[in-house]
Amino acid sequence: MAVAGAFQADIAQAVGISQRGVGLVLKRLRNDGRLTAKQDAARKRLALDRSYLGNLTKAVPPAEPVQPAEPVKRRAAGAGRKPAGPDGVLVRNLPGLMLRLSPVALANLKALSAVQGIPVWRLVDGFVTRHIDALTGELAEDVQRLAKHELARIRADYPEAG
Repeated sequence: MAVAGAFQADIAQAVGISQRGVGLVLKRLRNDGRLTAKQDAARKRLALDRSYLGNLTKAVPPAEPVQPAEPVKRRAAGAGRKPAGPDGVLVRNLPGLMLRLSPVALANLKALSAVQGIPVWRLVDGFVTRHIDALTGELAEDVQRLAKHELARIRADYPEAG
């Protein structure tokens, strides 16, 4: 059979070996029968592995039959993330607020959040609380009175928020 101009698939079918096998034979023919460096290294590794495994099986006495281990009883882990809101409330159940900030303020807020490892919403919550605590006099009383009414309205809209 002439090899020149024939496809590997045709040769493989005529000879009765795989197309990959034909490719390897042709590769050896191109290399004058020598193995490539990669094939030579693989063959040496295989020989070393076989000799090592042969020595291992001779040196190790047959082991006693191993009893199957009893299954470890574990408690199933809870699915999802633990509630991170105040008093164990899910954050997604808290009322939302959209803020428009200057790029500088937003960058500072995100940087502060990253450095301290505190979510942005917790930082804003803390800032508002501290600002209200710093108020004095009539202004503080007005804010407390209005906040009490607003809180009642928000709790009616978001009962799951606590």
